[in-house]
Amino acid sequence: MLSIKKTGQAILCSIALSCPLVFSTAAIAKEVKIVSYNALSGSNWETRMDDVAREVLVHNPDIIAFQEVLPSLRRRGTDDQQSALEREFSDDKWQFFRWNQEFGHRNCAPIVVNTDRFTVVANGSLILDFTDEITEAQWQDLWDLHDYFHKAHTFVEIRYVTWVVVEDTDGKRYSVMNTHYETYPEAEHGAPEDPVKKAYFEELLHRVFVHMSTKSVEQGEILRQTYNASPILVGDFEYGDLIDPAIKTIVDGGYSDTWLALNVESNKNRRPARGIDHIFASNELTVKEAFYDLDATASDHSPLIAVIDLDGTIITNPDEGKAEVQTTTLEQAITSEESTWQHFSYTVEEGVSSLTIVLQGGEGEAILYLREGERVSRKKYDCMATINDHSQECLIENPKPGNWTIGLYKISAYSDKTLTAVTE
Repeated sequence: MLSIKKTGQAILCSIALSCPLVFSTAAIAKEVKIVSYNALSGSNWETRMDDVAREVLVHNPDIIAFQEVLPSLRRRGTDDQQSALEREFSDDKWQFFRWNQEFGHRNCAPIVVNTDRFTVVANGSLILDFTDEITEAQWQDLWDLHDYFHKAHTFVEIRYVTWVVVEDTDGKRYSVMNTHYETYPEAEHGAPEDPVKKAYFEELLHRVFVHMSTKSVEQGEILRQTYNASPILVGDFEYGDLIDPAIKTIVDGGYSDTWLALNVESNKNRRPARGIDHIFASNELTVKEAFYDLDATASDHSPLIAVIDLDGTIITNPDEGKAEVQTTTLEQAITSEESTWQHFSYTVEEGVSSLTIVLQGGEGEAILYLREGERVSRKKYDCMATINDHSQECLIENPKPGNWTIGLYKISAYSDKTLTAVTE
């Protein structure tokens, strides 16, 4: 039987939940410096994370998005790449968001925030499941057709976006989303050479990549609506040009490629480095500077640095945006059972403008699903979010009154988590 405990009404401000932004005076926009760096391969294994940190810190960044810094690959006995890098950002100036969910190989994207500059409002991650777009049989075809990586590594059907929302001293908020796409589409990197097989392979890969881009853009809008945060999408996208369908999807979704905003590509001025790393800024942001650090040698990628500022609207009415919020604790001390799924129910009353389901605290990994009416599944849901020792949430705007089903899908054993419903 589901226990329900009312905790009263309040305006909430926490790492898991948003609160209204209220300012009485206009604020001056400031620069935000972001670094994106894929650091898996390159210099000496034992010293690489030290070298990576040194190369990044020379740019005095505000936010750093790393890709392929792995908790599954170790150095120095029992030390792993992510722990080694985390130690480099362990002083009071930095907040290191470690991501341990590792569905197979090379799928980790930690984010580092300069707390001298920003206050962290929220953080989390979003699963991107290939089989939401292509069938499991097609996914297997994609694996089998790609030789280069998948003979040596595990090709999995899941990728994800990690994200943080930060607030500047003037009250402006940004969401930074960090991701890593699947693999190269070119024949020289393992795609099939046979024209028929190559066409089929490219069709599947383009569908997967466009699906990931679409979900990333949607996540940016969710964070904008929830936290009033201007979105920035960062990562290794495996494509270099705006004509590529996955990149075009992001640009058409309201983003600018920061490097291309200031650099015109031609035969004499191609995108440097491997050309597949991008920092996309929402179009209301102004790109002031964007460049690759070609002197960095710790990785086979080069760090991409972008400097942007915000030219957006701020709230000047101190009463605007306030809302009555009711919080209901649905279940506490949730522990994984022998079954893969746990289900809970919540009834939405008439007149509710938003429903947020939050899972937080405890240990272990699960996926949070939410669906109106019926029991949820990995294929049928209205919202899906991931939990990895961080607060995580599903937000539904204007939910239909009636019964909603909450599902927890176990990734690894979890314990002592709290499930909460917030209605506005």
